[in-house]
Amino acid sequence: MRKSYKGTGRRAAGFFRLLLGIIVTLTLAAGSMALNTQPVQAIVVTPLAGYTQDLYECQSYTFQFGNAAPFCPGGTGPKTIYYGLAGIVPPDATWDMNTGVLTICPRLGSSAGGVLGVYTFVVWCTELDPTCTPTAWWSTNVANCVFTVKPPNAFTPLSITPVNYQVAWENIQFNMTLAATGCSTTPAYNWAVTGLPAGLTLTNATLGTIGGIPAPGTCGSWPVNVTCTDTSMCPTAGCCPPMSQTFTLIVDCYANYYALYSAVSGCDFEVACGPGLTSGQTQVWIDGNKEATLTGGQSEKFTSIPCEKHLVMVEKTLPGPNPDTSFECIGPNYQVVDDVNNYVYFNYAQKVSIQTRTDPGGAAQLPGTGSYAIGSIFSTSAPGVVETDLQNGIKYSFREFRLPDGTTRPNRELWFTVDRKGDVTGIFDTYYRLTLKSDKPYKVNETSWELKNSAAKYDLALQAVPMDGILGFLGAFWKPMNSSGEIQMNGPQMVEIGWAPDYTSPVIIIIIILLIVAAVVFVLLRKKKKQDGAVGTAVKSASTPRPAVETPAETAPVKPAASATPEKKAKLKAESRAEKKALSEAESKDKPNFCPKCGSSVDEGASFCKKCGNKL
Repeated sequence: MRKSYKGTGRRAAGFFRLLLGIIVTLTLAAGSMALNTQPVQAIVVTPLAGYTQDLYECQSYTFQFGNAAPFCPGGTGPKTIYYGLAGIVPPDATWDMNTGVLTICPRLGSSAGGVLGVYTFVVWCTELDPTCTPTAWWSTNVANCVFTVKPPNAFTPLSITPVNYQVAWENIQFNMTLAATGCSTTPAYNWAVTGLPAGLTLTNATLGTIGGIPAPGTCGSWPVNVTCTDTSMCPTAGCCPPMSQTFTLIVDCYANYYALYSAVSGCDFEVACGPGLTSGQTQVWIDGNKEATLTGGQSEKFTSIPCEKHLVMVEKTLPGPNPDTSFECIGPNYQVVDDVNNYVYFNYAQKVSIQTRTDPGGAAQLPGTGSYAIGSIFSTSAPGVVETDLQNGIKYSFREFRLPDGTTRPNRELWFTVDRKGDVTGIFDTYYRLTLKSDKPYKVNETSWELKNSAAKYDLALQAVPMDGILGFLGAFWKPMNSSGEIQMNGPQMVEIGWAPDYTSPVIIIIIILLIVAAVVFVLLRKKKKQDGAVGTAVKSASTPRPAVETPAETAPVKPAASATPEKKAKLKAESRAEKKALSEAESKDKPNFCPKCGSSVDEGASFCKKCGNKL
């Protein structure tokens, strides 16, 4: 008897589950991991509808498989349904996986495709919701489809039904509907229209309706092109191609609709000339032909036919009663007339001459000179500063405008309403250049602009400059003579700063030095005079007559006795020196005190003659 292992297997499976749980628990605890046990997809359990249908070539079909509802018990996340398709579908099919829409327009010849024109495929859907728990997979939401493609139904080519459309009128509401036949038994037409007059549009492309109000001036014949397409048919060749056709749309004139003019006279128009033309007359041209002559306040009617436009023109400028005046058409001198705008009016205004000038004349050239209509706007502008004559030291600055009526305006931008002829004068102030120059203490060349005929004051604030050399050392300097002052600006002026020497300090110092020298000389001379008086007495006593014969004893020098003491020797030596000095001075007294060359007296002890310079 074989032993049963059923209990043993169950115990082994239980042990294995326990072991697996322990391993997972330990792994999660060790790695701090979170395990997501929620599934990614959940099933849609609502069944999808399948189709078994015959399809005809060139016919458009649309199938909606998106009838499955989301089903997810307890699901709370965002739900998204996707549709899938598998198998063989007819050619030219378009599948939308998000909406479950299948669009098919079988082409010609596709009935022989597939298995004898039979196409079998399935459609399913699935729901995406990460919070759902699925109960099954795709088993309850599969749709089986069998399509059999057949040759096309008999159809006639598409054609636009000819219609005699009513006449449209300018500025009147107009409506019309286009028509077509052919192609599918249940057609769905789409229309396109080009060439409509202004004011009319295709108001409904499906129904083919045209509506609106023809704009004024659209009177005439309009070739309108319409194109019709049967959107229920395939647009492939041989099926049902679009059809185009042109028809004529008549738009009649507004005046005829309201019977403003008879059918014989048509849409007439009138040309008028305003009263501003007080002198002369203007020629009137219509479509380039001279048709009339009008004076101020006169008008004339002209005949036209319906739906015609005409170009009416008058003269732009006319001569006035005198050379200074003329007349100018206000605004354009041409206008277009038609059935609606059938009245044109031209008015004129007298023109006067306005000249722009400057004072002084050479200051600037102002724009604006010309003829202006009374009531029109005159404008001009002036520069703030004009520097056209800087080389000669002249410039101009704008002050004001003087108008033809004598009033003044201070602004450089001028405009006013013309009411008379005259001059517009820009008045400028004249400025002359004042130049200040100096060579000391450095090169100075300063300029300024001063108003004409004004008294310009200037002040360079220059300092005294020491002289070079010994005089500068002694305090001599150059002082500015005209570094400040006032000058009359009757033209460009230049002031050169003059410098005068100042020797006051050196003279004082030299005088002081001479006084000191004179004092020293005076003291020395006085001392010498005293000495000369003492020496003269000695010389006088020494100049007494000596005996003719001298004894040797008398001429021999006296020798000091051997027994003379040192004091006696020193005394004798001093007496000997004094005696020699007295003799020397006595001899110098014997020298002449006059110049041997010119005979002039000279100072005692002088080395040259002060009168002739002879060296003594």
